[in-house]
Amino acid sequence: MKIIKTVFSLALSFGMLIACQSNTEGDEIDIPKEVLSAFEKEYANATNAKWIVDDEEFEVLFNIENNAFEASYSADGILLEFEEIIKTEDLPTEILVYIQDAYPHANIIKGEYFNENDTSYYEVEIKSSDWEKDLIFTIDGNFLEENSNTEEAEDDDLELTMLPEPNIVD
Repeated sequence: MKIIKTVFSLALSFGMLIACQSNTEGDEIDIPKEVLSAFEKEYANATNAKWIVDDEEFEVLFNIENNAFEASYSADGILLEFEEIIKTEDLPTEILVYIQDAYPHANIIKGEYFNENDTSYYEVEIKSSDWEKDLIFTIDGNFLEENSNTEEAEDDDLELTMLPEPNIVD
């Protein structure tokens, strides 16, 4: 047990040391220690963590075993939203069948699993030659709504390497 505590302490210290560094452009992001602590507790296996401050929310993009994730926290370390990029073959069968039947000429661009305000759902971006749509499904794969996607989301193409490293503040 003592070894586990020592390893955890070293990992936490190393994470905080890395979090205090600035990126190559010299920009720094101030991340409250409550936020960083909550993130490290929930996602101890996370790699390539990059932080964005959006108003009073702290968003972190990260990987776990080659899967891409995003989490948003309040300043006091409360998890507000969680998002995971899902491979097409990992989407529920009900979603794949619905898309095949309702949009036979569409291609699936991206699937995402969301948990926001204790509500989980899937969002699937589909595209044909002349339109692009976002489809929302329940966790059970039932269709909820369709949104026309005429604009690219601002952060869809973020390069993780372009984001500054965080600076922990008390």
